[in-house]
Amino acid sequence: MSERIHMVQLAAMVSQRVEGWLNKLLFGFRSWFFDEWYYPIKITDLYRHLEVWRSVVLPNMKYRYDVWDCDDFAEHFASWLKLRTKTNCAGIALGYVETEEGKFGHAWNIVLVRVGHGVELREIEPQLGTVINEGTRRAMGSGIIVTKKRTAVNTKEPRYRLFAAIW
Repeated sequence: MSERIHMVQLAAMVSQRVEGWLNKLLFGFRSWFFDEWYYPIKITDLYRHLEVWRSVVLPNMKYRYDVWDCDDFAEHFASWLKLRTKTNCAGIALGYVETEEGKFGHAWNIVLVRVGHGVELREIEPQLGTVINEGTRRAMGSGIIVTKKRTAVNTKEPRYRLFAAIW
């Protein structure tokens, strides 16, 4: 199996994505890592699974406010990816998405991936099946994510702000 990452190391990797010293401090209280060891998947496998998610799984899902919304997409994607890869490579990110329209509470995913000889994190917008660009923290590709009842956000502009993770 791939190189494993200890829970403390994973928590440290994820917390680096949290902005602001107070939020970094609170990250440890807000987050929960269930396992002692975590196993990454190959970056190429992530992209292969995302293609299946976009083409097969997403077309069968429909956003429903407070019934099947962002946290449900994130939970489903994490479970689906872990079942397909037989690893615990995916977690749920909690925070908000900031747009020109305002700030909205949001959930998305974080995946532990092997890139070359190293291990990195990739953030995923499960409503679109896209990787969130780490350089700009903006979603790649085009589409719409729904952040609250009847509020759709164009994914060319949102900024994801991480506060906690459940893994």
